[in-house]
Amino acid sequence: MPFYLQYYDNTFPSVKEQKAFEKNLFNKTHRANAEIIMLDGLTCVYRSNVDLFFYVMGSNHENETVAQVFQSAKEQLKWSLLK
Repeated sequence: MPFYLQYYDNTFPSVKEQKAFEKNLFNKTHRANAEIIMLDGLTCVYRSNVDLFFYVMGSNHENETVAQVFQSAKEQLKWSLLK
């Protein structure tokens, strides 16, 4: 399950709701080959590598391409730091 999380709004008003969403998201994505999923009214862009999962979520009204670009930049930074 998640090691680090950052929420920037009150989409989930309680920690209990956050944990339920995170568990549902992980269960639906940990074996999937896709990179985008719509879940509970949110667009979730994700990438995984072995046992690391990175998620970027936004409103379903936002452009998923922007989220993918952000996710790619974040992944490149991660690999730069791990070298």
